[in-house]
Amino acid sequence: MSAQSSDGSDGTRARDADRNLAIELIDAAYSDGQLTTTEREDRCARVLAAETLGQLRALTGDLQLPLVAAPRRRRRRLVPIVMAGVVAVGIVGAVVIGTGDDPATPPQEVPSAAPQRSEPEPRQEPDPPKEKPKVLHYTLTPRGIENFVTAYRKQFGTTKALAFGFDRDSVNVVRKGRKPALWRYVDDRFLDSGYSTRQFEPGQIDITDLNVKAAFRNLERIQDRLGFEKFPQLGISVVIASGQKGAWLVAGKESTNLSECQGDWMTLDGEVRERRTACPES
Repeated sequence: MSAQSSDGSDGTRARDADRNLAIELIDAAYSDGQLTTTEREDRCARVLAAETLGQLRALTGDLQLPLVAAPRRRRRRLVPIVMAGVVAVGIVGAVVIGTGDDPATPPQEVPSAAPQRSEPEPRQEPDPPKEKPKVLHYTLTPRGIENFVTAYRKQFGTTKALAFGFDRDSVNVVRKGRKPALWRYVDDRFLDSGYSTRQFEPGQIDITDLNVKAAFRNLERIQDRLGFEKFPQLGISVVIASGQKGAWLVAGKESTNLSECQGDWMTLDGEVRERRTACPES
């Protein structure tokens, strides 16, 4: 006869196979949502320490029976393990653990678990907004001229022209063609202004050859010489004059008195070669 404990529970000694089966049932209940992670780990630890079938039944008797049959699992000998951190996907159900003095009965076949939940599809993230192209603003400053050169190269694929005229708010460009074509760069746009009536000497100027910093230093010297507080007329004209490539630097007032406007002729590398007490014709 089976040994009975004082409280009426089954005191028959448990085998490793019984403990293995109890572990599977607890894992199945955990997978089916009957047990929390903490409950699962606690019960598995107690199963490993159980000595009798009654103790195993107390740990599995409250679990629901499985719903779907599954093929029989291959058993292996149970060894003590650390339960924390073990991730197991079991099958749902409960077991009836045999009792009595009869030879060991093969474990009951356990039905299969419910289908596992499918993983949600990855969330489609919207494409990041496209950055708007940076606007290169023109001003009569070294940085403004640098921005113009970048825009000019992008527009025409070159940095050359017959002449460039820089003033406070815009740039006039005369391009080579059947007739000299006049373009005006204003408000960060190139505007076709038709043909230029002015005659230009042969050859073209590469605006990147201009020493821009030297040009502005020499332009400031003209302003210092005149000593005005305001200079309504201020600009740089890059042209070919008398067979030489260079730039007229102009500063002064809008006045019929030409002594109030002066201009210096500078080579492209920044050397002042000529000074005029009156502004040259643009």
